[in-house]
Amino acid sequence: MSLDIENRIIRPMANTDNVQWKHISAEGAAIVVSILLAFSIEAWWDDYQDRAEEQGIFLVLKSEFQQNLGLIEIELSYRNAVVVSILTIFDASVARKSLEPEELDELIGHVTWWWNIKYSRGQ
Repeated sequence: MSLDIENRIIRPMANTDNVQWKHISAEGAAIVVSILLAFSIEAWWDDYQDRAEEQGIFLVLKSEFQQNLGLIEIELSYRNAVVVSILTIFDASVARKSLEPEELDELIGHVTWWWNIKYSRGQ
């Protein structure tokens, strides 16, 4: 039995004349190229997923900024209305012009009414 193993396995391995080095080298090169290609595809896929995640984050930020801009515009228009009411009261007091009680009450209401305490107090 051991002679059979020696004839079939050990002796052919010792004979390097019949080894197809070009074929083995080509297979080795194909394996190395395949591994490098797999690494580059994986790196490309990771970059692609990172860019997709960034785009999602940018869309959420854009939406939030637009919402905040709308809130700022509302607050700004309210503040401008308060300034107009204050100037109307000052103009009337400087010019010694009398305002109707309903108009003065409305102007004072504009100045003293806080429609949203969070924004009006800067919180």
